[in-house]
Amino acid sequence: MKFPYSSYITITEQITNAPKVKICGIMALADAQAAVAHGADFLGFIFVKGRRRCMTIQDTSDIIRQLGSTCPPAVGLFVNEDPATVRHVAAVSGLQYAQLCGSESPDYCAALGMLHWKVINLHSAEDCDRMTAYRDATAFVLEGSYNGPGGTGQSWDWSLAGVAPHDRRIFLAGGLSPDNVHSAVAQVRPWGVDVSSGVETEGKKDPDKIAAFIHNARDASFP
Repeated sequence: MKFPYSSYITITEQITNAPKVKICGIMALADAQAAVAHGADFLGFIFVKGRRRCMTIQDTSDIIRQLGSTCPPAVGLFVNEDPATVRHVAAVSGLQYAQLCGSESPDYCAALGMLHWKVINLHSAEDCDRMTAYRDATAFVLEGSYNGPGGTGQSWDWSLAGVAPHDRRIFLAGGLSPDNVHSAVAQVRPWGVDVSSGVETEGKKDPDKIAAFIHNARDASFP
């Protein structure tokens, strides 16, 4: 299947552009509006039953529709979901990408039939080798071994991500916050960063933290 965007990028693009920012765990229109106002590149919506931030198709569709032309690409998070369900949720909600957070195989991903990001949980640097099998992935989200979809708020050893191939789009996720995103970007030089609980106060998205996170992430861009 031909995809409109290649999952491969040049090394120059990887390390010179300001990192993309995904604000995940969007639950309300106000969350999305704050992310958009401060320049988020992607919005993340969780479709994993049992997670606190799990969304319905209708609520997600309403948010995306109300944002209209200002809405950045929307990403839906799924864990080992039936492919037909993923495609249905994406089509009805208005998602551009599926973020696959479970044990989905390369064959599953290749047959999904839509643009997708694959989450790789890193127990060691060698886990980055798993990326080579997922040739159809548009991007990879690298997380710690204990991180789950929707965010755990736990930091991890970002140096494990340092050996990831830099000709692929890499998002760094897990335990990021306005206070540490600058150093994380400087250390790993990812294509993007992904945050949820790190921009929340008492379980709700905090516009000031969203603003600070995006500013600090982009302040770490490379010459």
